[in-house]
Amino acid sequence: MGRDNAGKKVQYEDRSQRWRMEIYPIIVSLILGLNTLGSSNAAEEDKCGVLPIVLHGHLKVTIAEQSAEIVCDPGYKSLKKSIKCDKGTWEPITCYVDEEGCDSPTRVENAVIISKPQERYSSGSHVTYKCHIKFRINGNDKVFCRNSAWDKAPTCEGSSICPPPPLIKDGDYFIEDKKDEVITKVSYSCQSYYVLKEPKKHYSCRDGIWDTPPECLNPCKLTPEIYMEYNLQPVQDNYTRHSDEEIKLYCKKGWNAGGFQRSDYVKGTCSDGKITIKKKCETKNIGINLG
Repeated sequence: MGRDNAGKKVQYEDRSQRWRMEIYPIIVSLILGLNTLGSSNAAEEDKCGVLPIVLHGHLKVTIAEQSAEIVCDPGYKSLKKSIKCDKGTWEPITCYVDEEGCDSPTRVENAVIISKPQERYSSGSHVTYKCHIKFRINGNDKVFCRNSAWDKAPTCEGSSICPPPPLIKDGDYFIEDKKDEVITKVSYSCQSYYVLKEPKKHYSCRDGIWDTPPECLNPCKLTPEIYMEYNLQPVQDNYTRHSDEEIKLYCKKGWNAGGFQRSDYVKGTCSDGKITIKKKCETKNIGINLG
């Protein structure tokens, strides 16, 4: 507070107070801002970037995110188990060929490898073989890689699984037993009037080979000419079955086989479709008048 030339009171500005209230805070803010910017830049410099690409492998970031676990592909290995990030830069890493590992496994004819395929296999790893249908594996299905070489691979032998049962002419088979949906035992029967030759109850498959199937022997057909020539009664459907024993063929009404007994039938044979009749019904019956 003071007076001017006219003697009036004048209020002077307190410059030191203005410095404290206005200028000083601005300067302090600028200084603090510069310090913060510097710290931020330093943090950015220390921050790790994207994980590097690893040929024949990959990396897994650890919880701290300042190191990464090295995972090499099968058949490859690294001298380190992990790498670190130093000032924003990851350490270099290489997965190189494991000299004790193996290349692709041996190819086996009539088989497939059901294990997941790999470019290279580590020592101690294995693959599994599986034979095609109708083939049986001979040897171990699992083959191991040991010291840069594969163990001996198996082979697949044919005819290990039974093929479908053999068909027969004029007949059919009936399934009696199965194993893993493969038919292993059957029986046979023939069509009407046909007869099995030397039949067995069952026919089996062993080691991929079936028992020899039976045959169906043909029936014998009696034609109108045969009926007329031998004076015979017609038989059902005009067929008679094959038989190792003699068959009876009856004479038609009014006729007999002659001789002392005057039999009303004659004997014959039927052998696989060929009929043989030993005698004809050649004598007419003579009525006896008792009156």
